[in-house]
Amino acid sequence: MWRCRALSSDKERVVSTLFTSMDIRSRLIPPLPDSYCGNAVLYAEASAKDGDIEKLPFSKLVELVWEGPRRFSDEYARSVIDLLEIEKWKLRPRIEYNVTSWLRLGLDQVVYPWGKPLCVGPICTVLAHACFLFPSVDGGVNALVSLQPEEMQRFQVYFHQFFT
Repeated sequence: MWRCRALSSDKERVVSTLFTSMDIRSRLIPPLPDSYCGNAVLYAEASAKDGDIEKLPFSKLVELVWEGPRRFSDEYARSVIDLLEIEKWKLRPRIEYNVTSWLRLGLDQVVYPWGKPLCVGPICTVLAHACFLFPSVDGGVNALVSLQPEEMQRFQVYFHQFFT
């Protein structure tokens, strides 16, 4: 998704950054209890030069994305929270592209009185340049991608080239 997004962008950039929403509950010491119902989300990031995103092997891009969450320790998460508190939440990352996974939320496993849901995902997104991954009823993965129309056309071309 990151590669397709970076290549489809109409903005000239030297570096492209991917932000991934990350639940930090289990990374804190002690971990937040299962009963905690507030948000405990920070962003992990991966960055690469645009030219590298196009040329690097897929495995290297995966490694870059994988390294972001690995940096999150209790100390790192608490220092980010402290910084945000000091700055009164004025520090907001300039998010170029955000990918959020709903794959492990278990929403597709909820059984309502009328049965399991046919579709799981957000009703809509107000976030530009965002991607939500969520489970499909057939066991696959659905992706809701939010881009401007011109970028979406280019994204689809790169997506089909990459995955076919």
